[in-house]
Amino acid sequence: MSKSAPTQLKSAANALIAIGFFYILIIVMVFTMASRPPDKFGSIFGSIVLGFGLLLWFAAFLLYRCNRTGRIIWYICSPIVLLQFPIGTILGVMVYVHLGKEESRKALASRKTSPPALPVTD
Repeated sequence: MSKSAPTQLKSAANALIAIGFFYILIIVMVFTMASRPPDKFGSIFGSIVLGFGLLLWFAAFLLYRCNRTGRIIWYICSPIVLLQFPIGTILGVMVYVHLGKEESRKALASRKTSPPALPVTD
């Protein structure tokens, strides 16, 4: 396998970056346009949404590196993303389609997830 990710994984990662960008953009807009600082609930909710956007960016980074963990993170986060009609649904279905292609599955299956074992010396 080559060093770079196949095009299907790159397309899925690009969609995840776009989805994460929407989450982060929403939080930045809400906090910068507010006339007063957010209360405790607003800060907690904003932190959760910001963390979710960063988690999607982390999944995209892992997919660029052909790591299976990125696909697992996507499957955990996808129910929330797919509920956001129309953009979240369109991008979410696109990620599912690209991750379901044979090229993506082969690239993720051929990648070793555990580091090589260290030699035992006496």
